[in-house]
Amino acid sequence: MHKPSLQKSLIIILITIAAVSTLFILYQNKERNTINVLLDIEFKLRISEKAFIKDAEVTVTFIRVVEDSRCPSNVYCFWAGRAIVELSFTKNNKEIGRVNLTIPGDEEKEFDGYVIRLIRIEPQREYPDKMQISPSDYRITLIISKKTT
Repeated sequence: MHKPSLQKSLIIILITIAAVSTLFILYQNKERNTINVLLDIEFKLRISEKAFIKDAEVTVTFIRVVEDSRCPSNVYCFWAGRAIVELSFTKNNKEIGRVNLTIPGDEEKEFDGYVIRLIRIEPQREYPDKMQISPSDYRITLIISKKTT
């Protein structure tokens, strides 16, 4: 009688260890896409990555590239083109708004008492090899500051 009970206990322990391990891995993967940043310091994000701004208790997420019509770096163009990126802001796990930033032109916007500035978007388009950039290759550099009155 002891053997079935012992086997049953071992199976329960192994299932529990597997479940806890799985939850730990999922939690780590969720947090892996979030970096901690400070106000007034440049930081980079890829699409779907998040930055938690501790001073503001806000998380910014790089949602997507809305448009990328920038002139390739190895071509002379009449119009420089532009890139537009979409950011999402959350506070206490609730979305509080979205902002589109355009480079060049509308690189800076005020939002919820802060100034968000798009410094650059990479990689640069090149003719003919990098005319279409995969979403996973995009990186943006941002800086967020407290709005001064």
